[in-house]
Amino acid sequence: MQSTEAHMKEKQRREKIEIIFSHRVKGESYFHGSSYQWKNIVYQNYNRIQQNELEVEQLISKIEKAGIRFTQHRSLIHYPVIDFVKYIAKIYKEPSKYNNHI
Repeated sequence: MQSTEAHMKEKQRREKIEIIFSHRVKGESYFHGSSYQWKNIVYQNYNRIQQNELEVEQLISKIEKAGIRFTQHRSLIHYPVIDFVKYIAKIYKEPSKYNNHI
């Protein structure tokens, strides 16, 4: 019984991750290369962002250090990053610290 329940939870978790990563974010074209790369960095740092342990500017620096280049000025990169954080919060039904932004 528990293994079936655990299997269902794992399946739901994977489905949510699939939904999150397949979502098109306005401003995705501001990043060179695969959107999965920068989205993965944002996703991995989502909890730190929500808990105010990491600011968007620091996250953008992490994206840059990972070798992801931008097609727009760095100041514009905030918008798709914040949008993606808000979308993750929406999927997980959590309040986003950025609900009043943009």
